[in-house]
Amino acid sequence: METRQHKRISLAQNFLRSPKLVRRLVAMSTIRPSDTVYEIGPGNGIITAALARVATRVIAIEKDPDFVRRLRERFRLLDNVEIVEKDFLAYSFATSGHKVFANIPFNRTAQILRKILDERSAVSEAYLILQKEPAQKFSG
Repeated sequence: METRQHKRISLAQNFLRSPKLVRRLVAMSTIRPSDTVYEIGPGNGIITAALARVATRVIAIEKDPDFVRRLRERFRLLDNVEIVEKDFLAYSFATSGHKVFANIPFNRTAQILRKILDERSAVSEAYLILQKEPAQKFSG
C-alpha cells in the first residue's frame, strides 16, 4: 500500500470524479465518431468511458499495472477501447492525425507537453487538463 501511495504522490495526479463534468469537457472538444483518441494515464477510466461513447477508437496508455488490470476488466466488452500498459513518454505513435485527451499527472506536465509537441505530426489536437500554474505558464 505504501508503494501505491508513493506512486500517486510522485506523479501528483488528481483523478476526476464527475462523469457529468467529463462528458461536458469531451463535448467541448472537436472529437467526433471518426477519430482515434489517445488518453494519457486513464487511471480509473472516467475519461475513457466518455471518449468511448464518441470516438471510433480510444487508446488509453497507462503505466500502473493495477490500473491496467482494472481498466481491461472494465472495458473488456468495448471493441473501440484498447488499454496499453506503457509509460506515455516511451510510447510511439504508429500513425498520424490523432487526438489526445488527458488529465495529465502534474509532475510530468512539461515532459508530456514536450513529447506531444515533438510528435506534432502524429497529433492533430490535444485536450489536456492541467494544474492552473503550469497552464498559465505554457499558454504564454
